Amino acid sequence: MAQVRIELVSDSAGIVARRPALQDLVDAAADTNVFYEPWMLLPALDAMQPEGMVMVLIWQIGGALIGFFPLVLDRMTGGLPRLQMWRHRYCYLNTPLVSKAHAQEAVRAFMDWVDSGKAPASYFDLQGIAADSEFARLLGAELLRRRRRWSHFSVSYERAMYLPNPKAKPGGSNKHHKEMRRLERRLAERGRVEYVAMADGNASPKWIDRFLALEASGWKGREGSAIAINEQSRAFFMTAASEALRCGRLQMLALELDGVPIAMKCNFLAGNGAFAFKIAYDERYAEFSPGVLLELFNMRHLAADCPQIEWMDSCARADHPMITRLWTDRRPIASSFLLASRSPLSRAWVLYKAGRRAVGDVLRRRLDGKSHAH
Repeated sequence: MAQVRIELVSDSAGIVARRPALQDLVDAAADTNVFYEPWMLLPALDAMQPEGMVMVLIWQIGGALIGFFPLVLDRMTGGLPRLQMWRHRYCYLNTPLVSKAHAQEAVRAFMDWVDSGKAPASYFDLQGIAADSEFARLLGAELLRRRRRWSHFSVSYERAMYLPNPKAKPGGSNKHHKEMRRLERRLAERGRVEYVAMADGNASPKWIDRFLALEASGWKGREGSAIAINEQSRAFFMTAASEALRCGRLQMLALELDGVPIAMKCNFLAGNGAFAFKIAYDERYAEFSPGVLLELFNMRHLAADCPQIEWMDSCARADHPMITRLWTDRRPIASSFLLASRSPLSRAWVLYKAGRRAVGDVLRRRLDGKSHAH
């Protein structure tokens, strides 16, 4: 196994200086995570300005970047320092980036660093990681190899995922499709209905502006949760979406009535996958379910016109009322990998936390069983 070195970076300037190497890692990564790609990561760092960033870069000596772990340092109740995967309000996946060709090497180097006592914390909570990822598999194997009884892994939920299939009718039952066609016909009585996908011929920053305006016009705007309402959120999205547009990673769709968008969807592309970021609709047309109509078009468009996209992550919560009905595929998300260094205090803390979570999992399964019985 080649020698490696660990480098810690604390701000966006450090990532800018290493951007080419990080992009090379993205292109050769074992797992896809659009939220840690430099065009998405840098706007988030600049807009959110998080405190306590500890971004771990794992390099081969004299060679390439083979691992990237964006962590943030905080203190738990009682003052025990903790390192967590960095997440912000628009980061929906926290799987670290490891090189496909050197994934085991990167994972082993990360665990060597955890055990070395050189990290600024002895307790780690790696949450929000895809449980079906290559990284999760390798980390689990490495923990077994090290006989880490004081580590813990749990899966918190499964979220909707879409695997496009040109031969299958996407989204719900025949009855549901019939109802959607009825609503579409009723909407057409109001004017010309058209589904539009941003493509080379119409790609423009105007798509981004229209999306922000549409989202802010509804309940999110009234409650203050729309992207355009918050200065940090707007700065992040405008920069990230503009960068995505520039590098061909932005996919936007619209349902238009007489040329005016009444529903819009923003997706981000990454390799052979995609991530559904946000959807917005005009509440004046809520009776026609424009968001559902557009989502069905999104599924048809992926299956028929985007052969390079093999999957789309919904980035939605487990109980999302629309997407879990339309998308029947699932991906498991780990609530956390609890790791401790060889510090007795951190080991004891992980065992305590693991015990509490195990009891909680048993209670949830029993409650689920009772609810299903009724």
